[in-house]
Amino acid sequence: LDVLHDTLAGRIASRAGQHDDAVRLLTSAADLEDRIGGEPPAMAAAARLQLGDVLRAANRPADAERAYRDYLRRHRDAAWALAGLQRALQQRPDGTASR
Repeated sequence: LDVLHDTLAGRIASRAGQHDDAVRLLTSAADLEDRIGGEPPAMAAAARLQLGDVLRAANRPADAERAYRDYLRRHRDAAWALAGLQRALQQRPDGTASR
């Protein structure tokens, strides 16, 4: 339930423009998912993917890129993560990927 709580609270904070709170909550949810081995069955999208989306909305494309790459290390062919990564890379001012 902690994953669901932090994910929902993070999404609400993001919608309210409270990006720092959203990032903190979604990072917590993503770390919890990592510890339990993946997202709970009731989740529509993994917390780490939602974290990437919130980081992009907060104009933090380098951080979003890291979130998507972290997810892709565990789920190599995840289409949503690949699409998010592409959008994060396009959002970067220099248009380059970090290493």
